[in-house]
Amino acid sequence: MYSNYLPPTLPDNWKLAEIDQENDYIEFLGFDEELLVSIIAQPADNPEEPYFLCLSQLKGMLGRYDFDSLDWPEWHTNEEMAVRSAINLMEWINQNYQCLDPLSKELYISLGTEEQLPLIQKFFDEELKIHEYREEKLVFKKARLLAGSNSFSESAIQTISHFAQCYNLPFYEIKGGLLCNERFQLIEDFRHNLFEYLKSIEYHPSNMEIKYPTEVGQIVKFHSPYPDEDPNQLYLLIEIFDYEGEILPKADIKALNTGLSFPPIQSVKLKDLEIAEVNNSDLIGFEGTIISASGSYISGKITEVSPIKQTVNLTKRKSQVDTNVAVIIEDPSGEIHQGYLTVLF
Repeated sequence: MYSNYLPPTLPDNWKLAEIDQENDYIEFLGFDEELLVSIIAQPADNPEEPYFLCLSQLKGMLGRYDFDSLDWPEWHTNEEMAVRSAINLMEWINQNYQCLDPLSKELYISLGTEEQLPLIQKFFDEELKIHEYREEKLVFKKARLLAGSNSFSESAIQTISHFAQCYNLPFYEIKGGLLCNERFQLIEDFRHNLFEYLKSIEYHPSNMEIKYPTEVGQIVKFHSPYPDEDPNQLYLLIEIFDYEGEILPKADIKALNTGLSFPPIQSVKLKDLEIAEVNNSDLIGFEGTIISASGSYISGKITEVSPIKQTVNLTKRKSQVDTNVAVIIEDPSGEIHQGYLTVLF
């Protein structure tokens, strides 16, 4: 009998719920009946190890943990081994309960920020809630599992993508992408997957004109950055790789103004980049070198740039990088010179 092998007291948070001697069954409930641990004899299925240990989640819309990944022994030779394994499982759950996903009776998805509420209300004819998440007020609605979707986040991606396409939203204005429970505890951040999906369908707002890079030395940025990427980060295009067949061209890029002596080189899809306009006014006051009309190198303090914003091209030669940035510099003697900025190394 199972009762012969039970300890004097069960682990904290657990209680004995039922012993059915006739059917050789015992069950324990834990954490206010959220979880069920049970043992039942099934000799017809496994004569050598007939006692089957099972863990079930009784509350919540979503699985809170991938218990299959535990690889916990399910079949046991006798009642004593099965009960001992069940007790050990309860103790493991006690130790790791805080690591389980939050209990979710209802699910909500974020659609955008409070500033976008008028636009969101035009599209979603249902109850909306505003809640602060990481010091930003976001608009939420109840999550729904759409036909053909395998998960709530997959359904939410379809919903937010449709909303973005209907209103021609640029990527930086797509602010939805969180799945939370009714207490607005985060279940999943699917913003990266949302942007991946939009890129896979080649979503580009009709008012978004993209100037794709074509040459090494151009200053570029990502035209559709992910939510965790700085949309203003600039990169130097240092190599382009073209492939035969259906393989898309790739590019090696190096981040600018990182403060690192040796910034890492990234390999990305060329079609994810666009030529960036650079604000040349940041150069004023710094020391620079130009190539004069006579071909000589003159160094001094940069006093003017023209134009203020432009698409910058860089051309590498043996020991220098030439640019198309026109500047005026003042040399140490106070004389003024005009030419194109160059970098010597």
